[in-house]
Amino acid sequence: MRLIVQLKSALDFPEGDEDGYGNENGEDADILPENSAANLSWDVPEEKRERKFEFEVYTCRLIGCELCSHWNHTDCVIREQLIYMGYFVKSGSGPNEMIFMCQACNRTSELLGWVKDVFQHCAPSWYGETLMRELDFVSRIFHGSKYQRGRNLFLKCGDLKKKLKSQKMDSKVACWAILMAFQELDLDSPKNSGNAESGRLIAPHVACNRIVEMVQEAIRKMELVVDKKMRMFKKACLAFEACDRELFDNARRTGELGMERLQQMSLIEAT
Repeated sequence: MRLIVQLKSALDFPEGDEDGYGNENGEDADILPENSAANLSWDVPEEKRERKFEFEVYTCRLIGCELCSHWNHTDCVIREQLIYMGYFVKSGSGPNEMIFMCQACNRTSELLGWVKDVFQHCAPSWYGETLMRELDFVSRIFHGSKYQRGRNLFLKCGDLKKKLKSQKMDSKVACWAILMAFQELDLDSPKNSGNAESGRLIAPHVACNRIVEMVQEAIRKMELVVDKKMRMFKKACLAFEACDRELFDNARRTGELGMERLQQMSLIEAT
């Protein structure tokens, strides 16, 4: 959540080169927000610190370190093999997490929680190509995942991309589906499934009730959208009918004027 807020607050960051990667070679730039990583002591050449790139907000195109808030392009992170299976201390779930190694502080961040936060806070504003692009980034991030939750997320993103591309599903439904997938992944997490003594285990009936509530809420919202579209359709039909009547009246009036003109010409010729 902290990284999402910092990412949104970076709108005033300078835009970069046309290639979107900050330099001719497509190398990653080093972003040091004033409120987060300005005091880092890692060794980076001065000319590299001055590089700029296009800072996109609301996207998985960038991956941020949870500890020092250093930002990296996802493409560069994947290319440099900084995403891999490993042990994340905070989760305590063993060496089965997909993690990101930050080159700035040499510490790791867990990626599933990061991606989930981005989607929960930003996905409702994504449509069409934007949502497709973000799903593609998530697919690439978790492509090499060998643990169940990461693999399920990878498969889910692939399925949604196919449905969006074939227009079997619209963006709003796909957005709701991926958010539901994150909820299901939370239920499958080691904290919920293998740690009953912690008191955080969610009972099956509670989970089902939550899912039912979310489905009902989604259906209610979809019904509101359908009602709105129906009202717009009826309004358009009424406008069309009014226009059609106006055209008919104008045509009738034109015919009457033509008849009057012929009668006047006949009277003139008769005199």
